[in-house]
Amino acid sequence: MWRLLTTHTITWLIAFLLVCPRAHASSFRIDFESEVDLSAFGGSSSNSFVGSVTWDSTAAPIPPGIPGNPHFPVVDAAVTFNGLATSLTDQHIELRHDLMYFNFVFSPSLDFGGDPEWEGIIEMFARLRLPANTFDLSGLPDDLGFLALVQPDSDIRAFVRQPGIIDSSDGLITSLSGVEIDAPEVPEPASMALTAFGLALLARSHHSASRKRHL
Repeated sequence: MWRLLTTHTITWLIAFLLVCPRAHASSFRIDFESEVDLSAFGGSSSNSFVGSVTWDSTAAPIPPGIPGNPHFPVVDAAVTFNGLATSLTDQHIELRHDLMYFNFVFSPSLDFGGDPEWEGIIEMFARLRLPANTFDLSGLPDDLGFLALVQPDSDIRAFVRQPGIIDSSDGLITSLSGVEIDAPEVPEPASMALTAFGLALLARSHHSASRKRHL
């Protein structure tokens, strides 16, 4: 009787665990490319920025927060300028109802071969333009559906500096793509408890069988 009950119970547990929902967290990465004209500052008319930003959709805003323009931390970020890696001292995401900004601060500043009075590029942001009320500002996107709504005039802005002056130059984003990165699935607490219960039943069944063999 006990062996039959145990078999049925374990079968039920396995079926339950197979369909039981599992908790998981997702992060997302966006890759972009852009060209910017820096000839106004003595540099080349064609300079490439290639970057990527990864975020956790459950991340909380960076305090203290700005009403209507929350800032969020990123999981990872990288930018190359004219094919060379850069060193980032700050990177974050800003949201507005119709905009998503990826902000990057460079240290040291990026040498673009411009006029000597310009120290270099100190900061850059990529700006994704979207229809009104795309984001509710309660948190970062938990899917990439908004990419289909990105407007063709989405751009980057590179900020250059000389003592006492900061100026900028813009360039359109020429390539944009995204990918979802799933974290390893973690069983819900109820599933973990049932798993432990099932293992206990298996152990008891094995113990009972062992006792019968020794009788």
